[in-house]
Amino acid sequence: HAKDKYGDSGLVSVLILKDRDDGQTAGIDTFLMSCRVMGRKLEQVIIDRIAASCRERGILKMTGAYIPTAKNAPVKGLYSSLGFQEEKDSQEEKDIESGSGRRTDDAPETGIKHYSLPIPDYCEKPFDSYKSVHFEP
Repeated sequence: HAKDKYGDSGLVSVLILKDRDDGQTAGIDTFLMSCRVMGRKLEQVIIDRIAASCRERGILKMTGAYIPTAKNAPVKGLYSSLGFQEEKDSQEEKDIESGSGRRTDDAPETGIKHYSLPIPDYCEKPFDSYKSVHFEP
């Protein structure tokens, strides 16, 4: 739920985060955001809050994957812009290759990019310019 000086935007995002078996990693399974609020720094607010929650739970790394589809094109650079680093040979790709991971039918076999964010490093320099935004996790 997001509200700012321009009004109440209502429910604007859903993020599903799954803890990995190693107990130190949490993976973004799904990150949906309304196009009405994209680019207004709410994506940064959301990752900030999720990273802080991960840190409190002892999670050391957050991961996510960009799956290239026509609908995902507007967020192609999102993970990089949020401070995530592209990974090669990630656990998510290994899971997809072994059949235990998720791949959408419209995603090509190549082009999926995997990203990770080291939580301790990220939480040392939190994003701070969202004080005028009311955000409810």
